[in-house]
Amino acid sequence: MKIAMVTEYLAPKELPRFGGVDARTINLARCLATDNDVHIITAHIDGGRRVEQFDGVTIHRVGAQRRFTQRGDFLQRLKFNRQVVEKISSMQPDVVDGSGFVSYAGCYKAAERISVPSVATIHEVWQGEWIQNMGFVNGFAGHFLEKQYLGYNFDGYTSVSVFTKKKLVEKLGIDEEKIAVIYNGIDLDLYKKTTVDEKFPNTTVVTVCRLVPYKRVDDLLRAIQLLESAVPDINLKIVGSGPQKDYLQKLSKKLDIEHKVDFLGRINDTRDLIKVLKKSHVFALPSIVEGFGMVVIEAMAADIPYVASDIPPIREVTDGGIGGLLCKPKNHADLAEKLRLLLTDNSGRFYTMDTQRREHVKKFEWDALAYKMKQWYNTLCGGMT
Repeated sequence: MKIAMVTEYLAPKELPRFGGVDARTINLARCLATDNDVHIITAHIDGGRRVEQFDGVTIHRVGAQRRFTQRGDFLQRLKFNRQVVEKISSMQPDVVDGSGFVSYAGCYKAAERISVPSVATIHEVWQGEWIQNMGFVNGFAGHFLEKQYLGYNFDGYTSVSVFTKKKLVEKLGIDEEKIAVIYNGIDLDLYKKTTVDEKFPNTTVVTVCRLVPYKRVDDLLRAIQLLESAVPDINLKIVGSGPQKDYLQKLSKKLDIEHKVDFLGRINDTRDLIKVLKKSHVFALPSIVEGFGMVVIEAMAADIPYVASDIPPIREVTDGGIGGLLCKPKNHADLAEKLRLLLTDNSGRFYTMDTQRREHVKKFEWDALAYKMKQWYNTLCGGMT
């Protein structure tokens, strides 16, 4: 089968991934390429060659060289979709799959032009939440563009969670029979091979996220302040960057815990990130908006317990809290209490969850997920093998 996958941004092989959409696209493509002809169409970015080979996958970079951005850039994104149509039309694939919001229009129109099945891979649905999550200007545009693009009559939709599938059905009226749920995955072998000698000397809580309001890192700072008496040597490591960094640094100073908080910025090398996770004692994610919650699975793969917000996608991805504890969203006192239970547990009762945690993450291996993806493509292509 000849498969064309479309995503706006894809990092060159030697550079770190941009995020979840990027990581999902290349990892599924690499697994599918063992017995299929797989092509990825993406934007031309700094450091990327026009045509690249990546573990059996052919990557095509279209248009003028661009910078990575998550906001605005509307004119360039419209051009990108037109370029996608032209590139795919010349390829003649058997199926076209658009991953990420910006790729849907080009994916659908290209597939329609050459009369092959079109698939939209959906990571999140933000109808009714765009302005809250992205601000007025970008949120206003995002709300209407998402509704327009997902209103195209795709032959199939791939949702990364049951939670997102429900939103597609309830908020956009998409027929649930046209939606397959295929989770995001993880390279478990890399986690096993990446080792550390010991934990950080101080009792360490770590979080990994974009520093934006809906990730609620401010709740975590307030929780750390509450934990000082119970865990005097507590330390918080914040991995990530974003527009709230200055605010969060000022808040840590205001709470008089700046000496206990390390802002590590974005860690580009996956192995370095795994080492930080493995050296920490507990992972925390107080976010109130997640499409999937992959970072919790990454913490589980690093074999550390977690405390995460009890929101539908997190409850789903953890099967109700396997391997950690769920806390009330927007409640830093409950977050602090759940962290205290893990950090001051002398009986080891929470670490008896290790076996469950290790078994649970196996369902997120890329090979198994790629097999499901191939089956879904075959179904949409009328049984093609």
